[in-house]
Amino acid sequence: MAVMDGLVPHSGQAMPAFKAVLNDGEVAQLTNYVLATFGDSGLHITQERVSELRAGGASSPLLDVAQLGVFVGGPVFLVLFVILVILVANRRYLMAGPTRRA
Repeated sequence: MAVMDGLVPHSGQAMPAFKAVLNDGEVAQLTNYVLATFGDSGLHITQERVSELRAGGASSPLLDVAQLGVFVGGPVFLVLFVILVILVANRRYLMAGPTRRA
C-alpha cells in the first residue's frame, strides 16, 4: 500500500512512507480522505483492511484478475500467433505459383 510504504520515482517528487508514523486507523482515515478528495469517493478502506495489509495479508483482487488474464490470455495469444504464421506461410506458398521442372 503506497500510503504505508511510500513511493520514490526515478525523478520528480516522492511520497513519504507513513507506516512507522501512523497507526492503522489513521492510515485508513488518510486513505479515505485522499480517495474522497482526489479519486473514487465510493471506495472505503477500513482499519481492519489496513491491519490485514500491514501484516502481509490478502492482496488486491485486481492481482487475481491480472494473474487469470495472463493464464488465459497467454495460451490464446500463442494459438493465434501460430495460426497467423501458418496463414502467412501458406499465402507465400500460394503466391509463388507452381514451379516448373526442366
